[in-house]
Amino acid sequence: MNIARFFVILVSTALLSVPLQAIADTAESICEVWQNGELEQDRSGDCTWSQRQGYIGITLKNGARINLSPQDTMEYKDADGHKVIRSIDKKGLNTFEWQDRKVVVQFGRSAPST
Repeated sequence: MNIARFFVILVSTALLSVPLQAIADTAESICEVWQNGELEQDRSGDCTWSQRQGYIGITLKNGARINLSPQDTMEYKDADGHKVIRSIDKKGLNTFEWQDRKVVVQFGRSAPST
C-alpha cells in the first residue's frame, strides 16, 4: 500500500470516529416522572439522556433538566444535593429514585412499562 493511500485511510477513520463519540453519550429516550406515586403528565414523555464521565443529564419533555453527579456505585446527588439511587432492571429501564419521586428512563421511542 502506498503512503498516500494509507494517509487517506488513517484520516478518514479518525474523522468518522469523532461524530460517533458524540452520539454515544446522548440518547433520545422516554421518561416517566413520578411524584408521590402520581405520574406527572407534563414532564413525562420524550426526553434526552446524556452521560459524560459518570455525570448524567436528563432533559424532560417540558424542558426541565435534571443533573446528577456520581457519588458511589449507583448513587448520585442532584443539583440541590439530594441523594438519588439508580437501578437498572432486566429490561434495561434506568430508575432514579429520590425520597419522594422517581424518574424512569427507557432508551428508544416506546413508553416504559413499570
